[in-house]
Amino acid sequence: MHGTGHAGVLADGREDLMRTLSARMRSRGPDGSGYHGNDRFGLAHERLAIMDPEGGKQPIVYEDSKYSVCANGEIYNFRMLQEKYGLTAAQTGSDSEVLLQLYRHIGPEFVKELNGIFGFVCVGNDGSDIIAARDHCGIKPLYIGKGKGGCTWFASELKAIHDQCDSIEEFPAGHYWTPESGFIKYYNPEWDDDNYIGAKDTSHIREILTQAVRDQMMSDVPIGLLLSGGLDSAVISSIIKPMLEDTEQRYITFTVGQEGSPDITAARMMSDFLGTDHHEYLFTSEEACAIIPDVVYHLETYEPELIRSAIPNYFLARLASKHVKVVLTGEGSDELFAGYLYFRDAPNSAAIHKELRRIFHHLHNVNCQRADRMTMAHGLEARVPFLDPHVIDAVMQVSDMHPLLHSRLSAVNKITDINATHRSIPTTNELLAKRNQRSTHFEHCLMAKSLTPFFGALKLCNARELVLAGLRICRLSVMPK
Repeated sequence: MHGTGHAGVLADGREDLMRTLSARMRSRGPDGSGYHGNDRFGLAHERLAIMDPEGGKQPIVYEDSKYSVCANGEIYNFRMLQEKYGLTAAQTGSDSEVLLQLYRHIGPEFVKELNGIFGFVCVGNDGSDIIAARDHCGIKPLYIGKGKGGCTWFASELKAIHDQCDSIEEFPAGHYWTPESGFIKYYNPEWDDDNYIGAKDTSHIREILTQAVRDQMMSDVPIGLLLSGGLDSAVISSIIKPMLEDTEQRYITFTVGQEGSPDITAARMMSDFLGTDHHEYLFTSEEACAIIPDVVYHLETYEPELIRSAIPNYFLARLASKHVKVVLTGEGSDELFAGYLYFRDAPNSAAIHKELRRIFHHLHNVNCQRADRMTMAHGLEARVPFLDPHVIDAVMQVSDMHPLLHSRLSAVNKITDINATHRSIPTTNELLAKRNQRSTHFEHCLMAKSLTPFFGALKLCNARELVLAGLRICRLSVMPK
């Protein structure tokens, strides 16, 4: 949780208040709590210890120069940036420390250099200077609110500050903020224009995706993979395998579903081939309905389709958190590779590109929100190699996606070469066939005949007031059909 109050506001009892508010998000960081501040600002943090578990406690503070930072997420290129700018020796092994170093060295524009998933607040000159920022496509959440006496609040989740603010808005993805400038959009890729025409082929994408996976394997604790049984996680799984073998790490995978579901079957096929330490959880329709209040509380929305899709993720994160603190996922690939069936009706590549841009800019309220909130509800961090900015650029710059859509399997094979590694690997045809049978009794319970029992369950959630506040400030979009 990140919070800051200006001079003269909340000076009395600030630390106690902010620690209490931050504790509302204890599930995001069960490994420790921290606070730093004075009469001008306060930073409170709940820590999930991944990098430098012993020495990387937050907020990180430079007492001599009066700089401090409170961050949620990971900066994958922190070592490269420390070397590029010849930054002084870091006090910790935490990737978050580079935010302090860069802010002090080059000012707010340093955000453009970051490759990672993040929401953070940096304070300079003991509270005179402040910057807040969110990653390029909103993989990590961040909110900004205005409170009594002109106080400005930041938090990773609404529940931390909803009763402290007169107004709250979602911090826009790909932006940074300072009191002087307001919001500044720093993420401006060349392809983000309806009239953009790509000029590259797909030959370089696997190499770039492989590097993204390698970057996101950064961790001082064990890493797992959420194996959905679909093409997306299968691609990631084939890339991870040699990396884990080179470092002699266990290959741990996780899957959830219902008894006999195609996802479970396909995931088992991949696990058997890869030789992973595989873990499953089979849930019932009754269990799915019973945990809806918890899902809504952590997801902070009442959007039915998003809630429905988040329920399996909740069970999956709960399972994985018993074994690891970090998981990689295949989230985001459908939004890059035009993976939804309705794309087959697109008349040309220009129409495809326009629609890809539209759904990309909704990721922060759909896939990213679901992935982050369900994993962090269990003290688990989800990483998304497909949404690495270099991967996004490589895919969005492909010259002509339209011919590939008549056979998405061909596109996936060309880009990932997933079947080339071994003749006995489950084929993309087999995996896709399994996923196309995804209708389950659980989904019928929620989506068929009547939604009355579903919404009845939602009303039982003790976060109703909180989530309604979220509905007023968030643009909630229904996932593409």
